[in-house]
Amino acid sequence: MFLMFLSGLANINLLFFHPAGALFDELPWAILIGGFIIRRRRWQELSRGEFCHSYSTGISYLEKLPLPAFLRSHRKIYTVVEPVLCFIASMIFGIFVSVAVARFFALSAVALAIYQQALYDAKLEADLDKLDLLIQSEVDSETVKIFTDSQSNQEERFFDNSTGTSTGVDINLSRQIEKLRAKQKSKAQGSEQV
Repeated sequence: MFLMFLSGLANINLLFFHPAGALFDELPWAILIGGFIIRRRRWQELSRGEFCHSYSTGISYLEKLPLPAFLRSHRKIYTVVEPVLCFIASMIFGIFVSVAVARFFALSAVALAIYQQALYDAKLEADLDKLDLLIQSEVDSETVKIFTDSQSNQEERFFDNSTGTSTGVDINLSRQIEKLRAKQKSKAQGSEQV
């Protein structure tokens, strides 16, 4: 609809100014038909059972080119190369065809760069969140391991090794209290005999 609005603005006859009306009349229809064709192709891929996230932005055709490794890392093909190529194509389009449509394509290239950078930032945040969860799960597993190992070794621990302050309920608490009383009685009896 926006493109049809631009087409209507561009086809206004102002005194001696007559823009290339055929280009502006056909461009919105070409983009609309192209959109329907792409949508049908995606639906056919989905019907064939090809897996793809419904929120996927797709894979660039530039991924198939033998580009250097620094352009392949950190989604630079999407965040830098594609917007720059779209901007250069808009300049060439403006020189040979129409300046108004070239400006629209240049604006689209800037919007593409902003969108792809936002996607990259969101993906980076998701990856960092996964890393944080991985670290937290390691800490949690170590905590669980400490408490499960301490329960198996509780018979070896006595109150003599601690300050005597209870830090929680122990499974063998009554048995340890009895052992402590027995030690105290034996020490008391030993001191009476001396």
